[in-house]
Amino acid sequence: MLTPKDRSLIFFLAEHTNQLFDREQLIEHVWGLDYDGSDRAVDLAIKRIRQAPVNWPSSEGEIKTMRGLGTSSMSIIHRRRISIRAYWTSRYLITLVIGLVIIGLFAA
Repeated sequence: MLTPKDRSLIFFLAEHTNQLFDREQLIEHVWGLDYDGSDRAVDLAIKRIRQAPVNWPSSEGEIKTMRGLGTSSMSIIHRRRISIRAYWTSRYLITLVIGLVIIGLFAA
């Protein structure tokens, strides 16, 4: 199960696609400047995100960890130019339209 910080991390990376961030940058932007815990929290969050049972096609993008750049850097690399928010918004819109059609059929 994803924590609120895990979801915040997903949205942060989705808003900054194809950009690399090291642990310190992710902690600063997602956890906040006053965070006083371990930088391994980023690794644990990424692990939970990768293990979460999400119906997210790999063609929509994936979280990549780039080693060998001083520290591990992470980013969502998109194979196509569609944002995660646009993907989920389109999913909800399709569900909403189908629901309205079904309601319209019963109301008629």
